[in-house]
Formats: sequence, C-alpha cells, structure tokens
Amino acid sequence: MNLLIVAALFAGLFIYAWLARQISLRGGKVRSDKLGLADLFFGSALACWFGAVIFGEFGKELPRVIQTRDVIQSGSLELLIVMVICGFLRYRGVSLVEFFGLRKVALWKIPWLAFLLLLAAYPLIGAAAGLTQQAGGNEQPQEIVQFFLAASARSDRWSVAIIVAMGAVVAPVAEELIFRGYIHGTFKRYLGMSAGILVNSALFAAIHLNGASLFPLFVLAVCFTLVYEATGSILVSMTMHSLFNMVTFLELATHSPAS
Repeated sequence: MNLLIVAALFAGLFIYAWLARQISLRGGKVRSDKLGLADLFFGSALACWFGAVIFGEFGKELPRVIQTRDVIQSGSLELLIVMVICGFLRYRGVSLVEFFGLRKVALWKIPWLAFLLLLAAYPLIGAAAGLTQQAGGNEQPQEIVQFFLAASARSDRWSVAIIVAMGAVVAPVAEELIFRGYIHGTFKRYLGMSAGILVNSALFAAIHLNGASLFPLFVLAVCFTLVYEATGSILVSMTMHSLFNMVTFLELATHSPAS
C-alpha cells in the first residue's frame, strides 16, 4: 500500500511538473492582454479586501457557528462579486467567452480532463495535508464541514441540500472566476505568471479560514491554476473544483454518524 501511495505521489508530481514546464516553455494560454490599469487597481483592491477579511477572521479566538442562512449569504456574495467583475469587463468591451476561454476545450473533453487531472492532484493534496499534520496542524475542520456533519447527523436535508448546492455548483463557478479567472489574470499581466499563481492560490487557501487546510488548499489552487494555464479554459478547473467538493461531501456523508 505504501508503495502505491509513493507511486501515485510521484505520478502526480510528474504530471504537474510537466504542465509547469510546458507553460514555462510555451507560455500559458490564459488571456491577460485585454486587462489594463483599471483591472490592476480593481484586482488589487479586491485582493486587499480579501486579505482584510482573512486577517479579521483569524484574529477571532472562538470559532463561529454558522447557519444555513450564512451559507446562502456567502454564496450570494460570491455571485455578486462575479457579476461585478463580469460587468466591469463587459463595460470595457472585453469578451467573456474569449477572456475565460469558454471555447478553448471541447465540452465533451472537459469532464475527462478534469477527472484525470484531479486524480493526479489528490496525492499532492494528501502529501500537503500529511505535512500539515506533522507540523502540528490539528485544528478543527472548516466551519462549513462541521456544519455539514451536524446537519447530516440530525437528518436536516434542507441544510445538506443547500450546502451541497453551494459547494458543488456555486462555489466552483464563482471562486474559479474570481481567483483563477480575474485575480490570477490581473497579477499575471502586471507581475508575471509566478506572482499570479502565488497570489491567487494564497488568497484562495486563506479565505477558507482554516489553518489545518491552508497548505492543502494552496496546493489544490496551484494545481487548478496550472490546469487553467495549460488548457486556457476556466471550465476545466471549474469542473475539477466541483468534482473535488462533491467527493469531499460524499466522503463526509459516508463517515457521518447518521450514515
């Protein structure tokens, strides 16, 4: 079993190192040439706002108990941010189809690419989680995970349905457009590829407000960004994100006391 885990880890490292190498040699496929100084200002302001939210929440001593309405409000806020970004781009004549690469990859290929690339990313995420545990990262799971487990235990189907819908549909769409689509594109345009990857991945990981999952989510976000750059289509990383969340919910439901 250990040999299989090591082999899977090396396979994942090889695949993503190869993607990074191809991007370095040939350049990424993410369009950032349509972005201007207005996007640098807006993207930086958005990143700073996320940073303020992150530092504000990590400064609180007690974990917040969330409710169904908090999940809905969070998803609604993400969708509002997406609407503002897309409206801002369209106002300046930027084609969203071209900018986000919505036609770069044939629709029938997207699920297969997403599945295989996510499969390759799992050993890397697992290694990051293992390193976090060894470093003493024994914090409680994310608030949304605790809420999902509690809702499952009391058979609250409405809350479970809302969490799954937000996690498997709304969050992947909104977060990919925000972090990979816009923040990465903006910082890539003015600070370079590496800065774009680091900034969007760090913000994505930290905004989930959980120290134990910080490094694994950062690794996951780097994988998403490399896939986005390699394919040029936000739909591939979006599908990977959705699959990852669905698998997480399925695993939680399987180990829930109510199952």
